[in-house]
Amino acid sequence: MSLDSDLDLVRAERDLYRRLLDLGDHDDLGAFVEEALALVAEATGAKRGYLSLEGVDGAPEFILTLGCSEGDVVAIKADLSRGIIAEALRTGRTISTASALEDPRFKGLASVQANRIQAVLCAPIGGLSPFGALYLQGRGAPGPFPERERQLAEAFAHRVAPLADRLRHARRAPAEDHTAEARARLKVEGIVGTSKALGETLRQLAVAVQVDVPVLLVGESGTGKT
Repeated sequence: MSLDSDLDLVRAERDLYRRLLDLGDHDDLGAFVEEALALVAEATGAKRGYLSLEGVDGAPEFILTLGCSEGDVVAIKADLSRGIIAEALRTGRTISTASALEDPRFKGLASVQANRIQAVLCAPIGGLSPFGALYLQGRGAPGPFPERERQLAEAFAHRVAPLADRLRHARRAPAEDHTAEARARLKVEGIVGTSKALGETLRQLAVAVQVDVPVLLVGESGTGKT
């Protein structure tokens, strides 16, 4: 690549990352993933896009598509268990092909033949332990996605992973509140936390407040004595 091409790629990655950071303010994983998919499809010029994320328990969390027909969706979903997406998730590496129809790795798949799938770019999300995949299909010109688009897709997958992972974990069922019983007896709205240690402390406090004796709180600065 020339120096000008290198600079263009750096600028494109910078702009993509900035826009992803703006999306990172979402507290709705569905809205975040949907907008992120539209963003990377625009950046790479892909006609169709598909992004899937697993939940923290390994079950499918989100499957979103952009510009896909019903037949496209059927074909792409088949790839989750076998084919291009499965290969990307298994290896943790980006899969790029100029034509899935002619690629010896994928041309035998019924979904590829039925939907006449040509250029595909699939990047795993989550590094060597992927929890999702970005799948881009179709270009305005023949041949594979250019190296610049491949690098943008990989940059997207790398940058979106921590944002998506944070939101995946935020959707987990809330942790058990070990302070609930004590809180029902005490006015301690200003005390933050739900751990077993805090629950035991509040139970001891509930006993102490019934007796007119001095109580000394000890602990290093910043541990929350106030």
